[in-house]
Amino acid sequence: MLTQKRQALTGAQQQLQSCNNDLQQIAVEELRLANQYREGATFSRMVLELNGNDETPGVIERLETELQQPVAAKSNLTSIALETLGNSITTTIQELTGKQNELAAASLQVSFKQLYEAVSQVQQSSPSECPACKTPLTEVSVNPYTHAGQELKKLQQLAAIQQDATRLGQSTRQSLFQLSQIINTCLKCYPQSNPIKPYEVEDNGQPSIEWWNSLLCRLADGYTPWQHLASQVQHLEENDKKIDQATEQKSNKKSELNRLREYSRQITVLQTRRQTANAAITSAQQLIDNFQNDNAQLIADVEVEKALISKNQEIASGYASFVRKLNNYSNNLPSQLVADLGEKVVTLYNAFNRNDSNSEKLANVTLPLTQNERLKIAFCNNPNQAYDALHVLSEGHIRCLGLAILLAKNLKENAPVLIFDDPVNAIDDDHRESIRRTLFEDQYFSDKQILLTCHGEEFFKDIQTLLSAQEASQAKSFSFLPRLEEPHIRVDFNCASRNYILAARGHINHNEVREALTKSRQALESLAKGKVWRYVSKYGDGNLSLKLRSPSAPIELRNLTDQLRSKIGKQDFSAPNKEAVFIPIDTLLGFSGDSREWRYLNKGTHEENDRAEFDRHTVETIVSALEHIDAALE
Repeated sequence: MLTQKRQALTGAQQQLQSCNNDLQQIAVEELRLANQYREGATFSRMVLELNGNDETPGVIERLETELQQPVAAKSNLTSIALETLGNSITTTIQELTGKQNELAAASLQVSFKQLYEAVSQVQQSSPSECPACKTPLTEVSVNPYTHAGQELKKLQQLAAIQQDATRLGQSTRQSLFQLSQIINTCLKCYPQSNPIKPYEVEDNGQPSIEWWNSLLCRLADGYTPWQHLASQVQHLEENDKKIDQATEQKSNKKSELNRLREYSRQITVLQTRRQTANAAITSAQQLIDNFQNDNAQLIADVEVEKALISKNQEIASGYASFVRKLNNYSNNLPSQLVADLGEKVVTLYNAFNRNDSNSEKLANVTLPLTQNERLKIAFCNNPNQAYDALHVLSEGHIRCLGLAILLAKNLKENAPVLIFDDPVNAIDDDHRESIRRTLFEDQYFSDKQILLTCHGEEFFKDIQTLLSAQEASQAKSFSFLPRLEEPHIRVDFNCASRNYILAARGHINHNEVREALTKSRQALESLAKGKVWRYVSKYGDGNLSLKLRSPSAPIELRNLTDQLRSKIGKQDFSAPNKEAVFIPIDTLLGFSGDSREWRYLNKGTHEENDRAEFDRHTVETIVSALEHIDAALE
């Protein structure tokens, strides 16, 4: 120990000499750095100017404070752009008015064009007879389809005018919308007593040509709203220039701050080196001065070190134990994630495949617990034989099984939300129906909010048709529209409901009686073939006797509805809400089968001249009856 202490004493003497040399070198570097900062400046003066003291902040702190002040946001509006937009709107509206006048002048030709197009559209459904009088084409003097095609060729110039009018209308709407955004920007910047406030367009609103014309009318102050708008845009443009100047000044200050921070960094390095050297000199000098008394201190230091080592060993042991627990948790995690899911997976998978044979439904499923373990399944016809699911199932059934696992996990975790992105992709139509019924008709997910996206419009329509009108009215739909060569995504936030009953009610409320009948027919067909027939089969005899006009003819809707009413009206029909279903069906069938409304409901109609108007009260009664049927079957 004495030899070691002497070696330490020699080392302290050498360190003392080395640190004194370092202090001399540091003084030279401090003077050089001060001269680089400003000629004739001292190191201490440079430190005070840059870093400041308790009473006066330094240059760096002042610059940082100034740079923290936010720069106002630019409006990005220019008078030239506004003037160009106004000229474009004026020109486009003039062209649109011209096209509309051309169409108005050719209104009779437009009507004939629509008539010929309607005749051509029904050719596929009635190729061998006249669509109006049902006369065989071999007996008519003029073939209506040939005549319609010839006349449409003559009216091709009308289609070009209509396309131009449509294009000009769309361009006008887009330009007016851009102008409304400029007005909204001005109102945000000048909200107080702004004369263009009455011309603000609400979010998602579409300004009209009348709105544009009102901007050019003089106000009480002698100026037009357009002149006020141009003045405000000019002011905002000038403000943008000031903001650009402030931004440039801020950039220069940032560059200056970075330069001064580099000096501050070098100051810190030199100060740290000086402090380190002084500390080392003090330590070495103390070691030299107190060499004779250090033995006692050495013993104390050794004891302190022993306690430190003991504590480090305790920490290392605790950490090793913690790592073992983490590894055990990681190894057991798969079994915890899939625990108790097998029964729910089987139930949901069989619900997805409810129309399959018993040999294709599952009796049990064994989920993998380790990395190399396989997913095993057994079928109902041989529950003791296990198979590798990826070897025996088709791609569609594998997707159904994966969907069942995810849904089972959702049920087990009692999650309040179920989110699906196109869940029926690559699944056939039959299984799509079963998945749809499992999600929205069965009770598994009745207490969850479902967020669903899909590419299939029919699947989306079938979901809303499966739901009752009350449930469908509570659903919120968004539609991503075609981009039409535009760079941004277009979203329809006000989608029309695909539920036929809601659509019929909407049309009747807007006095669109014919369209209400169209949706009523679809609603009645959906209710009769889907919900009412299933309701009859559940509580009584669902076997019906229906007459068809030909092997390819569809079931007549009145005949089907009459058969279902007859089944429900029997004395032995035991449904608890029998009257609630029977009465609105009886109301529907109470109208004469030869009425215009029932002829339309039964087999549809085609375009006719001088058709008598549908009775709105009758159609209102039909829609109300459909709503009552739907509510009773909910």
